[in-house]
Amino acid sequence: MRKTYLNLSFVLVLISAIACNTKEQSASGSHDSNEVAEEQNEEKFDDASKEVRNDAEFVAEEVADNHAEVELARVAMERTNNTEIKRIAGDLIKSHEQKIQELGKFASAKAITVPNEPEDSDLKTVTNLREEKDIADFNKKWCKEAIDQHDEAIKEYEDQLDDTEDAELKNWITNTLPTLRKHRDELKACHDKLKDA
Repeated sequence: MRKTYLNLSFVLVLISAIACNTKEQSASGSHDSNEVAEEQNEEKFDDASKEVRNDAEFVAEEVADNHAEVELARVAMERTNNTEIKRIAGDLIKSHEQKIQELGKFASAKAITVPNEPEDSDLKTVTNLREEKDIADFNKKWCKEAIDQHDEAIKEYEDQLDDTEDAELKNWITNTLPTLRKHRDELKACHDKLKDA
């Protein structure tokens, strides 16, 4: 009798977990982790200050952007025949994976939900690059895309540095910006060489 009771309890717990998961997916209307993160953060921080809401939005978006940077670097490792691009791409993978981990720890401490994938638009960019037939064109387009992403990230980090009141986030951005600028400068130098070749 006790065994039957335990089995029944297990089944009820399992059904409850599935129901909750289905409810979350229905509420989000999608399996896209970016949309889920956005909706959950809006709910969690609805009554918070504007600064706290902005911090949560920034962290979630930057996690997605760093996932995009990693995917962009991986496609370079797969496709390029250029040793300089390969070296830069390898550095980018390590650096942006580290940023994902650091932002993940910060998000966990602040109860911020973060995505586990890039935005759809960034995935489309990676797919288009992967399908580029001419390797010389791929190299130039890849460098240009990576430069644009770093320029955009630097602007977002600088803006957030001015806006945030969170000392920990401010410190993290301050420490991260030099690496972003270094990578951007390396990418520009590489792109200039490709244009002159």
